Amino acid sequence: MNKCHFLGRATSIHFWETDNCASVIEFSLEVEEFRKEKNGNKVRDLSCFNMEAWGSAAKALHQYLEECGLLAVESIAR
Repeated sequence: MNKCHFLGRATSIHFWETDNCASVIEFSLEVEEFRKEKNGNKVRDLSCFNMEAWGSAAKALHQYLEECGLLAVESIAR
């Protein structure tokens, strides 16, 4: 199994319930990474990952997640 761990800020949060009453949340997770170039300058790289959660996980995120709030995510890449 492939587990992925991310720490970043949540943006573009969208929550809804499907016709069969399943809860769904989609959001983007902005993850920062800092590295040094050969000349010693510090460079900030920003990666953005699209995430989605269903069911009770979606409800919990909807209740507690704030725009630009810091979030740690453990997921399976699909």
